[in-house]
Amino acid sequence: MKILTREQIQTKLKFAQKLTETGEDLQEVIARYNNLLSTATDEIQNLKGRFNEIVQEVQGFLGGIHDEQEAHMDKRTDRWRESDAGQAYQGWADAWGKVDPLIKTKSPGV
Repeated sequence: MKILTREQIQTKLKFAQKLTETGEDLQEVIARYNNLLSTATDEIQNLKGRFNEIVQEVQGFLGGIHDEQEAHMDKRTDRWRESDAGQAYQGWADAWGKVDPLIKTKSPGV
């Protein structure tokens, strides 16, 4: 064969047209995907920032509670600290101390 037949040329042109149209559609979908991904990434960053701000606020709150508990214990006598009431208070303060590490989480990973 030295040249393409008319039928082969028409088939080649149809394939070229299909590839062009499908390539354009693919580029459009990729552009939409990239736009959605960019928007989602921005939203994730904003939410991670808000999450971390709240974690810091909670840590400040817990630290304030801990400071108040320590101050309360410091004002009490050794006898009170060794009493049932003092031991119960210390247990409560210790329980608060165990909450803090749970709050020191990082925002959910992405």
